Amino acid sequence: MTQAELAQRLGLSRVMIGLMERGLRETSARTRAAVLSAQPRPLERTTSTFAPLTRKLETAFITNGIAYEADCMIDGQLADFHLVDLGIALFVETSRWETRSRAPMNIDMISIVGKSALNAFITLIQHGGVHACLSASQDPYAVDT
Repeated sequence: MTQAELAQRLGLSRVMIGLMERGLRETSARTRAAVLSAQPRPLERTTSTFAPLTRKLETAFITNGIAYEADCMIDGQLADFHLVDLGIALFVETSRWETRSRAPMNIDMISIVGKSALNAFITLIQHGGVHACLSASQDPYAVDT
């Protein structure tokens, strides 16, 4: 969810949302409750992956309204997922002993290796971490490296 979308749902300005995100503006208990209730809407689709771990990740994308493509070719390599709004290729390896080597890509990528790392990434999604990245990528004050 972008700052503009959140602002519209709460009846505030996008600038006010940005100030609250950066801790430059106090938020009331009422505003905090409204932000928590303004969760992204789930996607209207079903899982398409068969492996249990990638299906669990795909379910988290759907439940949290994160736009994605599954099993797509990016720069000649098969990515498990492409996070469309972030422009990130996502590779999931169930075992750290069986990682794939990759050629350089013209897109940012995340490689998740192992069950613990996958569960940590899913927890990040469930707590709004990916949506925070989306907001930060549209924030003119965000650090760009």
